[in-house]
This record gives sequence, structure tokens and C-alpha cells, in this order.
Amino acid sequence: MYRSRDLQKLYACFYFIRIFVKKITLTVKLNLTIDEAIVAKSKRYAAKRKTTVSKLVQELLNNHITAAEKRTTKSFVERTAGTLKISIPDIDAAKEKYLKKKYGI
Repeated sequence: MYRSRDLQKLYACFYFIRIFVKKITLTVKLNLTIDEAIVAKSKRYAAKRKTTVSKLVQELLNNHITAAEKRTTKSFVERTAGTLKISIPDIDAAKEKYLKKKYGI
């Protein structure tokens, strides 16, 4: 039978593995053609923020793509509004007919 201390160690190992695996990402090298002045500015900007130009570009692209997807993704209501074509008869006439039938008038 497991002791409490053994379970704590096991839990700590699983927690470490979960965090470690979460941080592993697959990266791919990409060549870009950018004006020299922009490259110099971007390197200074990245250095001030203690990051890399690659991470800046990745974040910029991710934000841009996410925003574009949000603009093009419609909700269920937006997609289906107006697609159901039904005619609603005169409700007052239908109500009057029902009440006459119900009360024998």
C-alpha cells in the first residue's frame, strides 16, 4: 500500500512532467526579407523588452491571425439568422378562432 509521502512524490513527478512537456514546442526556421532599418529597430526593441526578434514576430503573427479569425468566425445565430422561412398567420385571427371553438361561440 502506498504511503502518503510516496503519493506526494508521485504527484510531484507527474506535475513536473506535465509542466515540462507543456513547454516543449516545435519551432521551424523561417527566412524573411526585411529592410535593414526595420531589422535594426526591431533588434533594439527586442533587446529593450528582453526578448528576441523571432518571439516578437511570432507574437505579432499570432495576434494578427487570432484577430482575423475572430472577425470571420460568426456565431450560430449570425450563421442561421434568416434561413428559416415560415409564414406566421394572423395570430389574432387564430386566437379568436380557437376561443370561439373552445367556448362554443
